[in-house]
Formats: sequence, C-alpha cells, structure tokens
Amino acid sequence: MSKYKRLKEKLKKNNLFVLIFLLCSFSTFSQKQIKFKKNTELFLFYKLGEIKDSLIEDKPVLNKFIYVLPDSLKERYILTTCNGLFKAFGNDSIIQLQYISGLQYQVVFGKLKNNESPFNTYYKLKSQINGTCVAELKKIRVEIFDLKTEKIILSNVYFLR
Repeated sequence: MSKYKRLKEKLKKNNLFVLIFLLCSFSTFSQKQIKFKKNTELFLFYKLGEIKDSLIEDKPVLNKFIYVLPDSLKERYILTTCNGLFKAFGNDSIIQLQYISGLQYQVVFGKLKNNESPFNTYYKLKSQINGTCVAELKKIRVEIFDLKTEKIILSNVYFLR
C-alpha cells in the first residue's frame, strides 16, 4: 500500500505542475494586444443620388460627386477628366461635373496659408485645363492619378443621357 500512496502523491504533484504550467501559458497569451495599423491612403469618390454610370446633360446641378481626401493626400492625388470639368460646389468635398467636349481638365488642391494663423494652412480645390482629348460624344472619363506611384488608382466612364 505504501507504493500506492507514494504513486498517488507523485501524480498529485505532477498534476499541480501541469496545472501551473497551463495557467502561466494562458496568462501570457491573454496579455498580448491586437494592434491596428492606421491606413492614411483612404479616400472617397462617389456620385450622389442614383448609383448609375449615367449623368443628366440638361441638369448639371444633379451631377454631383463626393470627393474626400485627407490632407496628407491632397497634394499627391490628381483627379483628371476627359470631356468634363469639375467645379467646387459649396465646399471642397462636393464637386459638380459639367460636360465640355474635347477638353481635358485636372483637379488639384492648392495649399494656401491661413491669414489668421501663420502655422495653419488649408487646401482649395482648383480646376485646370490640361490640354485636349479625343472628343467622344456624350462620354466623360474620370481618373484619379497617384503622383507618388505614378499609377491610375481609379478610372470611371460616365455617359450623358
């Protein structure tokens, strides 16, 4: 019987060590944190109203788009249009597209200083002519170009009705 008692005591000690080991290993796993990396290259560009690839030629006021960029990307991205012109509508986030056949425009954000504070700057939307393009009837091509990577990151074609 004494052998049986000794064996039972050894098993209790072994079980205690296993239990302590498991508790320690679980406690180290629970202390790790999940970290999220902030993505600063996100932007918004979409048409307000109906989600279609067509625009209304007679009522350009209805051809509004949302174009939202963080300040870190405003000098990096250029919005180009072929057969169309974007104009600021209210603020720099809402822009209106107007059909102009045969001309290519680009929209950039110009960096301006705030007169009230020497350290603050703000951006203003500017449309600039960028030459001519193939005049496609009732078709407007919109592209967003990344100056850093020198690639087109978005390209859409809208049709006038």
